[in-house]
Amino acid sequence: GLTPSTTYYFYVSTDCGNGDSSAWSSAGTFKTACAAMAVPMTETFDNASTTRDCWTRGFLANGDWGTTTPAAGTYNPATNTTNHSGGYSMRLYGYYSATGPRSTMAWVASPEYLTPLNQLQVTFWARTNNAAGILHVGVLADPNDGGSFESLADLTFTAANSWVQFTIPLNTLTLANAKHIAFMADGADASAAIYYFVDDVVVDLAPDCPTALQVKASRVTNQTAQISWLGGAQSWNIKVSTTALTDPATDAADVLTTNITGSPYALTGLTALTTYHVYLQAVCNAAGD
Repeated sequence: GLTPSTTYYFYVSTDCGNGDSSAWSSAGTFKTACAAMAVPMTETFDNASTTRDCWTRGFLANGDWGTTTPAAGTYNPATNTTNHSGGYSMRLYGYYSATGPRSTMAWVASPEYLTPLNQLQVTFWARTNNAAGILHVGVLADPNDGGSFESLADLTFTAANSWVQFTIPLNTLTLANAKHIAFMADGADASAAIYYFVDDVVVDLAPDCPTALQVKASRVTNQTAQISWLGGAQSWNIKVSTTALTDPATDAADVLTTNITGSPYALTGLTALTTYHVYLQAVCNAAGD
């Protein structure tokens, strides 16, 4: 019967029987979690935010640290004046050292929501001081247990020290009892100590049929390329064109392939020294919507 988001102090006295009791102990204290929240919800991490303290911050130390003790004050996520708007963002620090080797994983987890996570999406701005880094976005069942993290999107950056907006639908999660959206940094990803900044987070209902995210080409040769993307759908349609399409929904393309089962997809029969434009469309049900 406690109140959400409230600090409590507790004291204990020994009941020795026959009406005898010890003196009261010194105070212990705890703070209850925030109540589950409705969406849409916006988190700025600024001082004026009434929900900033509802985000759980944590880190894990991996590898051989020897006699060194990793300190939460150094590696735990913290607010930072590097911001997209307002006064603050949330900074995550993924540390790596070849000594040991040793590294840290740091995460920040959202409060719970009244709507199941697989019906939501999260939009936010992020930046890093090292473009080699990877920011993981996913879910947690226990906000204090980073080891149970399920990554739904492993985000990369084309440049350092530049804010980029991302939107991640959560409909592909498989983690049982997932309750919290989480951002995670892992120093072992790039074998480097890297800072990440997250700001202006908006949690809202996802569209019924989310579009593909982070469409990328890799392993490009003179005649082939591998296309990868993020998103959960029954199947996908892909358009490939040697010219940019004004409206991919109606414009004709050099190649149209339908009912691709998922990422990645191999393009073949390409022409050497040619620029291609690639468009993805999700097919979200058996009716072909």
